Amino acid sequence: MVKYFLRKTVTTTVCLVFILGIGAISFSKLKIELFPNITIPTITILTTYPNASIEEMELLVSKPIEEVVASAEGVDETFSETLEGMSIVKVRFRWGTDVDLATVLIREKLDLVKGALPIDVKKPIVLKFDPNDKPIVRIAAFSKSSDFKSLRNFIKKNLIPIFEKTDGVATITLSGGLEKRILVELDANRMKSYSVTPNEIQRQIASNNENIPSGNIIRGEDEVTVRTMGAFLNVGEIENLILKTSEGGAPVYLNSVANVKDSFKDQTSICRRNFSECILVDIRKESGKNTVEVAKNIHGVVGELNDRFSDILELEIVEDRSELILSSVNDVGSSIVLSIVICFIILTIFTGSWVEAILITFSVPTSILVSFICMHFIGQSLNLMSLGGLAVGVGLMVDSSIVVLESIHKEKKNAKDEHLAIEMGASKIAFALVISNITSIVVFLPNFYLNGLEGIIFKDFALSVCICLASSLMVSLVFLPFFNKMISSKFKSNDYLVNISKNLIIKIESTYVFFLKKFLEKPKFVLLVAFGSLLFAAILASLIAVNLMPKVQRLDLNIKLTLPNGTRIQKTSEVVLNIEKMATLVDENVEVLSKLGFEEKELTMFPTSEFGLNRAEIFFRFSSFSKKDKFIEKLKEMDDEMQKIKIISSSDILSEVLPFSFEQVSIVVTGGNYVDINSEILKLKNKLKDTFNSKDIQTSFDQELNEVRITFDRNRLASFGLRSSDVGDSLKTIVKGDETIFYKVKDEEIPILIRSAQEGRTGVDKIRDIHFEVDENKFVPLKDFAFIESRKSSRILNRQNGKRIGYLAMEIEDQSISSVYNQVGNIVGVGNLNENGTSISFGENKKILDVAVNGLGIALFFSIILVYMTLAAAMESFLLPLLIIFSIFLAAFGVVGSLFIFNESINMMSLLGSILLAGIVVNNAILIVEFYRDEKTKYKNTEKLIIEGAKDRLIPILTTTLTSILGLLPLLFSFSGSTSQRSLAASIFGGLIFSTVISLFFIPIISKVMIEKGLMEK
Repeated sequence: MVKYFLRKTVTTTVCLVFILGIGAISFSKLKIELFPNITIPTITILTTYPNASIEEMELLVSKPIEEVVASAEGVDETFSETLEGMSIVKVRFRWGTDVDLATVLIREKLDLVKGALPIDVKKPIVLKFDPNDKPIVRIAAFSKSSDFKSLRNFIKKNLIPIFEKTDGVATITLSGGLEKRILVELDANRMKSYSVTPNEIQRQIASNNENIPSGNIIRGEDEVTVRTMGAFLNVGEIENLILKTSEGGAPVYLNSVANVKDSFKDQTSICRRNFSECILVDIRKESGKNTVEVAKNIHGVVGELNDRFSDILELEIVEDRSELILSSVNDVGSSIVLSIVICFIILTIFTGSWVEAILITFSVPTSILVSFICMHFIGQSLNLMSLGGLAVGVGLMVDSSIVVLESIHKEKKNAKDEHLAIEMGASKIAFALVISNITSIVVFLPNFYLNGLEGIIFKDFALSVCICLASSLMVSLVFLPFFNKMISSKFKSNDYLVNISKNLIIKIESTYVFFLKKFLEKPKFVLLVAFGSLLFAAILASLIAVNLMPKVQRLDLNIKLTLPNGTRIQKTSEVVLNIEKMATLVDENVEVLSKLGFEEKELTMFPTSEFGLNRAEIFFRFSSFSKKDKFIEKLKEMDDEMQKIKIISSSDILSEVLPFSFEQVSIVVTGGNYVDINSEILKLKNKLKDTFNSKDIQTSFDQELNEVRITFDRNRLASFGLRSSDVGDSLKTIVKGDETIFYKVKDEEIPILIRSAQEGRTGVDKIRDIHFEVDENKFVPLKDFAFIESRKSSRILNRQNGKRIGYLAMEIEDQSISSVYNQVGNIVGVGNLNENGTSISFGENKKILDVAVNGLGIALFFSIILVYMTLAAAMESFLLPLLIIFSIFLAAFGVVGSLFIFNESINMMSLLGSILLAGIVVNNAILIVEFYRDEKTKYKNTEKLIIEGAKDRLIPILTTTLTSILGLLPLLFSFSGSTSQRSLAASIFGGLIFSTVISLFFIPIISKVMIEKGLMEK
């Protein structure tokens, strides 16, 4: 192959231009995302049962659904959250399960249980978890007129249809503002005087608001449709609706017993942007669409709408997920460019020729473009993982080129034909290069068999490194010799640079030989340092935090506020406003976005138990990290039992795509009844409070509901001729209201709410005094036939794998999640069975953490085995590869030492760096050992062989190692988007430095012993 491309100048040139062109086109076609496509194998089943109590929902809905779906193939665990009138069952399948197929299986199972559910239960809705469900763009709409009340309706009618037509947009939800409705306010006294009941009013309005098709008639030769037009045409018709006639024959109009007026729905959500009330427009993209492209399209539409409706409203994009993606990707891209520049400088210094430095450095962008072609055809996106693989691979890409160029130089020294020398130099080293790159690639093979979260996230990284190494191998063997042939002879080396390079190399070699001779005289010292480093590595590792992912510093902060259940949204708004003001006192340039309450449509689309008028979510963007930290301290002072503030750490970058956080310790208590479970959770809460001095501990029993429970005296109820269902329906209409009827205006449906006036439903005493007609003109109050009591009740009931549970969650700040879990496990007695029959276990995030870390640990082990097997096959020896493999373990101290110095944790990224390191560090040892095997017959003196061999390989080793190490500096010292790669860079950086330094002395010393004992035969 080398000879062919060297001799075919035109063919090689055409191939290069083709690769550069196709590479550039492929790059432009690649999707840009934050992370690879993450499919969480979780399916959610939302079921509603109107008017059902929480106990009825658990027994009649949640439990039967749990039991039937648990038998579906591939189910790992089931969870359920039961609320009044609502059941949310989550089914988690084993990692690697086809979620689309699982959805079909779940629907089939639900068909089996349909007959066992109550008749009035709504059809269960099956939903898949999709990271794309999070809004990619969030827009705040402000009214430019004084009429904010009609802004939501204007957006719904005029803006939403335009956004929906935008390419890539899937769903749009609105929050905040007011929605129109017709309010029929019942007057209890007037209803009593006219002997009209709430149920009668509801029936009359419903039956007089219908357009009914009545069939067809024949008119001549045509068929004509007959339709009765009974729907209300205006509010006046509703007001003047005749409900009944009095004894004297006079009509009783609706406006005689109720006030009918244009009104707005009770506000369930309020949104503010920097203290100004607004409507929040959340836009989600279609699955599979490019986030950056869709966001760009939305930006264009927003600009057009601002111009078109400039006198009515103003749209401001307050959140754009593509900005985080672009900044992170651009930062990693900048790191790649900077790494290339650093490699060029290092190569210029060591080669003494800027021409040769350019030739070698050119292999990097060429290899990257080849990688882009491969990534495009296999459907890989540009994300933090794939770009991280390219960034780490920059230093590795030049290694093959350095080795090829060195081999060519050696051949040129004694060759008469320069072109033939280039051909021979590249051909001689080709096999060794292939083996060297294979050892770097095979370390990633175990990663492709990981099915958990770690496998999904890191397959892109492993694939990118493998692709770029294979690409760089091709470039170094095909294009580098070609360019050397075409260019090097036309440019003379700069004597000044050559002299600097020679003097530097001589000084380095003489220093190295001096120390090597000293250590050859004292081999025990080197062995002691080598083996001692392993012991120190183990001790130091115990002092380093263990987390799932590295922390990323961002100026954004997200907090969730929870007030006591029953808190009205106006009170929630007051508390949120105080927090907003506090943020501006800390940082006058802070940007704030608040979302209070909930939207019913969002609950249907994205089921969650965390909703209510007492809840709010506030997003901040500070101007500096110090001001952000100061604000967090003030928030902690506010947090108390009546006002729970949950700080969602912006450092957990995985939370962007996952439905849970790994910066939280969750504990599950399983038992037979909720009384024992609650009792156990309270004990655990107090223990953890005392140990960790933390107020940020939440439990599933924190949120209790204030409830008024009405129990009928059935004998008295029957004596009055009343039925419990009629009384219940009337009470529902009076208190909650009936909103099942719609008034149609053009293409708009406006709901009609029938409900008692405010003064008729304020306080328990008003409920007691609600009167019911038992005979003509005879009424009795509710208190005469019912017991009415105020009490506390559970807001939510939880189950896991068919058993009742309660949970406790504690936020972790700047602590090792593994050490916190160990402490918590010892304190609460995880795994023990208590006297009351309850048992304690860790939550879902701990299981995923264990699987991920253990999975990568096993992958590292098998990576080392694969490297050994590759070397054994290449060297036809079982013993020599053990010597080379030991250099991997020598890197351990460098890895943990570097993590400790740079204040990084042991996490999935640093473990991934260790896996990559296993394939890199052996290359240096291979170079030295292979020299000894090839050249030992030429030397009678073993020590001279050892010294000459180590000296001969010193500069290639230092050059390749320095380009790899210094190429990591941009990632290592980044303070922006690429900080997520810092742990990975730190582990490779430290491991490569330490293993190289030790190997340069350890390998020669052990090799000397093996040669003297005849254990290093070719």
